[in-house]
Amino acid sequence: MDADREVLIYGGAMLFEVARCDFAELADARGATFIDGDLIVDGWVENDGGVVFVRGNLVTHSLYNSGYLVVLGDLHVKRLLGHDERYGTLVFGDAKVDTVVLCRNHHFDVWGTATIGEEVSQDADQLDDVREDLRTWAKEQGRLPDELANLRFTPRHRAPPQRPNAPAPPRAAAPPRAAAPAPAPELDASVEAPVAAPAPSGPRSDVVVELERWFDETKLTQREQMAALRKDWIGRLGENDREEAKRLIKRAINSKKLATERDELLATLA
Repeated sequence: MDADREVLIYGGAMLFEVARCDFAELADARGATFIDGDLIVDGWVENDGGVVFVRGNLVTHSLYNSGYLVVLGDLHVKRLLGHDERYGTLVFGDAKVDTVVLCRNHHFDVWGTATIGEEVSQDADQLDDVREDLRTWAKEQGRLPDELANLRFTPRHRAPPQRPNAPAPPRAAAPPRAAAPAPAPELDASVEAPVAAPAPSGPRSDVVVELERWFDETKLTQREQMAALRKDWIGRLGENDREEAKRLIKRAINSKKLATERDELLATLA
């Protein structure tokens, strides 16, 4: 699972503190939306193409996400509708969802334990009707039960705070041999792990800057982006543009389903 820092800070960020509300429409055209704490919503939550980071739990009846939603804590929702594959829904805690509806290859990644009652595929042509049905259904559910509404985010794997003037703990004796490294956490199988790449050095050409802006703004799926790259972009790249273009393409086209096709495209820029 990769929460892309560049995406989260693109265009600036708005910070909010929300305890509990009846509904939440989170997308903000001015930039990313940060919720500092738990987001408890008695009705529905919608992120219509925005970039949203919740520093806590997200608890609600229904959730619609067509953008980039990162939940640092746990996700509790009865009905989740995920649309579009460009970013997805990332949960660093546990997720408990009664019904998950995913369309257009929307990524739903859970770092902790995922408890899913039912997973359904949905035709994107009926998206507006499904969203309206979700709102209506959520209104009918009334307020969340107390056991959900009172959930509070507890950070995991955090060292206990020390008193300001507390003496430093004694150093442990060196072990007789190095301990075996802990296994790496299991990542989502549908998305490649991010590949570290050096920052571009020197000025970039206009076509590279235009390509990066296109990746940031396009609403196309990754498969549609591949087709557009072949048709509209590859022929425009000069010899000095290729390394930076390869870095941008590999960062944007990160679906393992498209890895072979993407690598063949990158080979033409070698």
